[in-house]
Amino acid sequence: HEAEAKDVIRGMYHACLLRHATKAFREPEMVSSNADEYVRRTHEQVKDHFPSLFDQLCSKGWNTGSDVTIIEGSSSYRISIATSK
Repeated sequence: HEAEAKDVIRGMYHACLLRHATKAFREPEMVSSNADEYVRRTHEQVKDHFPSLFDQLCSKGWNTGSDVTIIEGSSSYRISIATSK
């Protein structure tokens, strides 16, 4: 199914958190050996903080509609992460 604008913004926020969490490492092996942990930890941060962040963006008048948040080209694709409950 197509991602909603909020989903795209959430994904960009997660990518930014993940990049920030791993930018101190100069060796790719250091990141890749702990990749699952970085993704899990930053995903938890997104779950905890994104709803409030998105509400603040909306309340401050940011345009969060899909017409401005879909930045990929037509040949792009997204990954899907399955979660277990």
